[in-house]
Amino acid sequence: MEIPPRLVAKHVASSIVGLFVARAVGNAADRRNLKKDSIPVLLVGTALAFVVAAKLEPVTDKIVDTTFDFVAAKRQAWKNRKSK
Repeated sequence: MEIPPRLVAKHVASSIVGLFVARAVGNAADRRNLKKDSIPVLLVGTALAFVVAAKLEPVTDKIVDTTFDFVAAKRQAWKNRKSK
């Protein structure tokens, strides 16, 4: 079974958003004199990362789809130009 590259890219984009949110929560906790690697900070950061990634999923999916369509069009144009 082969996983489509577009689906992989969508999950990667969602994971990147979650990573940045979790890192931002850790940095905010560090400024509040909480340990960045304490259990409550990690739990809140992870939960918030999932929520934000889920809310932004339509936006990130559209970005990935637009990028994939652009690349496919450029490849097709290159193949058409190459075959002439």
